Amino acid sequence: MRRKYLILLLIPLLIAFAGCGKKRHYVASQPELEAPSNLTATATSYKQINLFWQDNSTIEDGFRVCCDMGGNQYQTMDTLPANTTSFEHYNLQPLTKYTYYVQAYWGEEYANSREILATTPCPIEILDSRSYSYGNSGFIVEMRVKNNATERCEVEITVTFYNADGIEYDSQTETPILAGGEICTAEFVSYIPYFEYDWAVNEPGYSIEIMKAEILY
Repeated sequence: MRRKYLILLLIPLLIAFAGCGKKRHYVASQPELEAPSNLTATATSYKQINLFWQDNSTIEDGFRVCCDMGGNQYQTMDTLPANTTSFEHYNLQPLTKYTYYVQAYWGEEYANSREILATTPCPIEILDSRSYSYGNSGFIVEMRVKNNATERCEVEITVTFYNADGIEYDSQTETPILAGGEICTAEFVSYIPYFEYDWAVNEPGYSIEIMKAEILY
């Protein structure tokens, strides 16, 4: 009887050990392509913008840097290898807005980062300006401007004139071309219609704005 009970006790143990010997197959989930994140764009000069981003994927074949230079039409600036996290965009125009996104791609699949905008600064510096009356109703604004770029640059300067009440009565634009490092003087002459002002008390005012600068390579 003891032998019979012993065999009965061993049967469940044998079944348990036999089950442990079976191989279990685990199917790993396929990794997904992740979009780049934390995209930044910094204008480091009047003709260069640097991009940085975080690579969130482990399977990408590479990255495409896409840029809209105006007209809401993106172009691929460069195709970069996997694990890249930065890009330097050269030979840009000053005072210009550029919108970017970075695309991770894997075969035919792709994932885009968010868009980001950067504006290049102006290389033209207004050194000083002065104004004075001219005749009975004339008003002259004279300024010195400097091209801090190394290339020739065409600049669009607008001067807006205001009467003593702060109402605009004239606006003028000049487009001088300056060589690299050149300093030049720009002059704007305006006349107030039906002049009734005492220059000493009611001298007109003005504002200066650089509307556009273009490097002439």
